[in-house]
Amino acid sequence: MSKNFSFVKKAVFAFIFVMMFAVSASALNLDFRLVNSTGLVMYRLYLSPSENSKFDFDQDEITGAFPLSSGYYTDIQIRNPNRQRFRHWDMRVYFRDSLYISIYNINLSKISKMTINEDGEAFDNLGHYYSVKYNE
Repeated sequence: MSKNFSFVKKAVFAFIFVMMFAVSASALNLDFRLVNSTGLVMYRLYLSPSENSKFDFDQDEITGAFPLSSGYYTDIQIRNPNRQRFRHWDMRVYFRDSLYISIYNINLSKISKMTINEDGEAFDNLGHYYSVKYNE
């Protein structure tokens, strides 16, 4: 009987371990610091999972301080738990007079800071550079 109990005990612990891993893997940390070094004021930011073919314009899912003047930063969070399972994201930042930039395929689960500068470059704290596309 103790052999059966030992097996059940091991099975229960294995189940608990698997469940803990599954829960932690489903909600990724997507928080990052956005640094504005563009020389322009950022008015809005939109993020969408890269899997989507177009941007979701639901700004309520994103926290951060806007408008964001050049030379300042804001901390960004994606608050919707259903979307926290996506690793790669596309970003669109709007400036004045309908000017916007798009940056694609950012692995938000790995970075902690994204800087956009006046030369039209975007780079993260890991040293990855991203191409910036204007009003596409």
